[in-house]
Amino acid sequence: MRSLADDTLHDGYVVSVATPRPGSVELRVDASNHPWGPRGWYRVEFVGVREVEGLDAIVGDDWLYEEVHLHPSAGFEYCVLFSRSEFRVVADDVIFEAIPNREGEVE
Repeated sequence: MRSLADDTLHDGYVVSVATPRPGSVELRVDASNHPWGPRGWYRVEFVGVREVEGLDAIVGDDWLYEEVHLHPSAGFEYCVLFSRSEFRVVADDVIFEAIPNREGEVE
């Protein structure tokens, strides 16, 4: 979580969401037009998910700001404010990695 907390995906948008396995939530984010910070396409997978809210509403929405909080029953609580919705997840860990864009290249 510390590595993700140091970066923001501000102005990126959520391309897709998935639950690839029990206790896991995955976001694919296009941050190609990010004005500062990491640029490109990213996979953000939350592992050991205990709670999640707002998952269905964030597809196609623009990422604005995020907050991280300690949580008594998990590793952290991660909240994101989008332009039209909000997302909240309580989980134990997160995987944050660059993924190939539509042309197959990592930007």
